[in-house]
Amino acid sequence: MRKLVTLILVGCLPVWAMGQINGPSPVLVNTNHTYSFDGLGINASVMWAVTGGTMNSFWQSGTEFYVDITWTSAGINQIQVAEDFLILATRYITVNNAIPDPPTATSATAIASTSFTANWNAVSGASAYQIDVSVNSAFSSFVYNNSNTTSTNFNVSGLTPATTYYYRVRASNASGGSASSNVISTVTLPAAPVALGASNLTTTSFMAN
Repeated sequence: MRKLVTLILVGCLPVWAMGQINGPSPVLVNTNHTYSFDGLGINASVMWAVTGGTMNSFWQSGTEFYVDITWTSAGINQIQVAEDFLILATRYITVNNAIPDPPTATSATAIASTSFTANWNAVSGASAYQIDVSVNSAFSSFVYNNSNTTSTNFNVSGLTPATTYYYRVRASNASGGSASSNVISTVTLPAAPVALGASNLTTTSFMAN
């Protein structure tokens, strides 16, 4: 079967107009992918140009030209293929940051009778964090569920005194969310006693209640 191509005249020299650059998009940063271009009508090798990535290798098989690219920058990046500096095709590739690793949750601080501060380590590539808080380690019910913050700590309030709480955290960015962190447990302080009026008052003593 003959392949239909279009003849374009550029400076009175015939140049075959080819199809598009083929390959995956969107992709994740720091991943390798192969892209191809059908070079039917090209008598010499093509030149590849890439922004936002590194070309590892390029080769030809029949009329098909290939390039292997490691994408190093997130954003809208570009591949171009040219012959004798004439651009034959351009392809824009969406490169997303990789899904971040799970955070490491650390011990609670500022523990009070009805609140505490949950803490965790920062994760590279994360743009936000989500925290769950529960009264059971299986998280079958929630006091806080998927509460969002851009900080590496979170004030957990409205709690019951002298109660054990558990928390875990996830990191996220535009590509998605991580698995949950390790689980941290903490116990709120007992409620402060309520002082009552004194009794058994004498001239030199009284009974505090």
